[in-house]
Amino acid sequence: MAKYGLNQFNRTITQNPKKLFGSMTYLGHENIPEMVYVDENGEKFEEQNTEGTLKAVPTGEIAEKYIMIASPNFPKQIDIKVPVDFDETAIPFRSTIELVEPVTASVYKSTQEVTANNGRIQRVPKITFPLKAAGVKVATATSTTTETPRVNTQEEQSKPKNK
Repeated sequence: MAKYGLNQFNRTITQNPKKLFGSMTYLGHENIPEMVYVDENGEKFEEQNTEGTLKAVPTGEIAEKYIMIASPNFPKQIDIKVPVDFDETAIPFRSTIELVEPVTASVYKSTQEVTANNGRIQRVPKITFPLKAAGVKVATATSTTTETPRVNTQEEQSKPKNK
């Protein structure tokens, strides 16, 4: 029996966004600032120390950018990473959008802070599957199909309904 570790799956997987999400609605964006870590003497570091005692200070630059979408296939909103130069003003709020391919998913370990019933905060390891798109555009109206409404005939309307 073969053992598969996380490194076996640590690769990007191309996704078909229309098949995965169906119709997508743009809900907004979030800019994640680039951070540096500062100790009590004012010395700057690129990464947090193992004790977690350094103070995180934003540099003013944007490190990552995410869009939030709604999909009929998922009950919660979905965050998708987009390029930092993505212009969020070009996409109106609650407009139907399409993701510019390639759309990829990757696998990595992360932690989540969970508050227990006794009020203690614990860090729980988890596996996440972040999605990344090359871009976003407003969906065109030509991709939707219209269906003519069905009209009841007089005979169907006069039939008694079963109750």
